[in-house]
Amino acid sequence: MKTKRMILLAACAIALGLTHAQAQSPFSFGVKAGVNFSTISRPNLIIHGPGDGLETDQFKMKFIPGYHLGLYGRYNFSPAVGVQAEVLYSMAGYKVTTTLLNGTYIRTQLHYLNVPVLFRYTMPSSGFYAELGPQFGYFLKDNIVGTGHIGTVRGGFSDSGEGQAASLSLEGVVGVGYKLDNGVGFALRYQHEFKTSSNVNRLIPDKAQKRGIQLSVTYDLF
Repeated sequence: MKTKRMILLAACAIALGLTHAQAQSPFSFGVKAGVNFSTISRPNLIIHGPGDGLETDQFKMKFIPGYHLGLYGRYNFSPAVGVQAEVLYSMAGYKVTTTLLNGTYIRTQLHYLNVPVLFRYTMPSSGFYAELGPQFGYFLKDNIVGTGHIGTVRGGFSDSGEGQAASLSLEGVVGVGYKLDNGVGFALRYQHEFKTSSNVNRLIPDKAQKRGIQLSVTYDLF
């Protein structure tokens, strides 16, 4: 009996020690997934005529839904300050409508592998936090659908692999969130792309920049 008690006490001590070590560890690792609502800024479209070029505002940019999922790792310098890096597969995009042709639109999905690196500040004795930093994106593919009609004639098209976006993108990210004691968290972010170098034949980001809102559910695995 005495031996069994000693084994039980030792097991409890080891379990408590591991729990304490995990609680004190500055590293965290987890998974996340959620939805995106994204669009692009209005391109600086110019109509060239006999005189000087005239800028048109007859193209409207609208948000479309998408999704994201991936992994993250976080290092806490202190209970309040940390840095979090992520690897996310993300689908963004935009929808363009115009008054030039009634009922015409183009809807584009843009697929990226994104790597945000964000500084994070957590309010003392609270699960609320704010985050800020850059996001690097590697363009994977696009899917384009368009439709419209002239008079009673209606047509459409779909395509992929047009390479509308630059291979690499740089965005600024700002967000807020809340993490529960059980490791589940909720995050809201705003993303805005900076102008980067691109082939002039590509629409993004040579003539326009992506912007979007991201809603996520996160879970700290350890």
